Amino acid sequence: MNRPYLFLLVMMSIFTAACGGLNTQVIGELSEADQKLLKENNYETFQSGQFFVHYPSESYTAEHNKDFETRLQTALENIKRTIAIDAYDQTVHFIIFEDQASLNSHTGKEYWYFINPRTHAAYLVHNENREPYFTRTLFQLAAVDTWGLAKAEILAFGGALFAKGICQDITFFLDEVGAKIIRDNNIMSYRALFQDFIPALDGAPVLAEIQAAALFQFVYDNFGVNKVKQLWEEGMPRLEGVVYMSPGEVEAEILGRWRNYTPTTEVDWDKIKLEGC
Repeated sequence: MNRPYLFLLVMMSIFTAACGGLNTQVIGELSEADQKLLKENNYETFQSGQFFVHYPSESYTAEHNKDFETRLQTALENIKRTIAIDAYDQTVHFIIFEDQASLNSHTGKEYWYFINPRTHAAYLVHNENREPYFTRTLFQLAAVDTWGLAKAEILAFGGALFAKGICQDITFFLDEVGAKIIRDNNIMSYRALFQDFIPALDGAPVLAEIQAAALFQFVYDNFGVNKVKQLWEEGMPRLEGVVYMSPGEVEAEILGRWRNYTPTTEVDWDKIKLEGC
């Protein structure tokens, strides 16, 4: 980021919301493909301090962005707490798509969301059925900036959901969902997830992310953020050397927690599978 632009950002109030057309200097930080997308599809921009949310005009987002300032502030606080950093002032571009198919077509990936760490761009869906994944994408960008590219990809996706903290709405906590899937015998083998997470994510993205979040939570709660960082940097083959537990023991601890958890609400698993967690 050049110094004059950084100075302008610092001089702004941290979270002053603004909406309007595209700023050529701002979108110049994005890839050529992203710039083309924004220009050719009549995107507008919502700015809140260091964050720029780009969305199609006359879209659902255009009519439902009044709380974005609060959402972005919450996302920032969530990732600072999760990664254990005091500040994160990197400029981030959130590019909104109206549906999953449009996002997949642009990124070439079939994930619920995607990031480009090089340009600090996050790609996400926002419509009447999907809230914008600000926390999850911001976590992945900030974690890469802080810890480097993840050798343990399961932690990149698990940490994103863990940082968000809830599934769909406030009544669906991670343990609630975990207790549901274990009662329904819908669990994936953790040892298989440890060995090769991405194929599992491709095959069952919601389930894989939920179990990844439980792993992140287990290491975070029991061994601390420095052990999460170490595992992130060294990869899952180093699991036992980092936490002094075998893959089987870690799996037993996580699944045992869910088996012993007393649900407080009924989880709509069909809705979660359809809309994402």
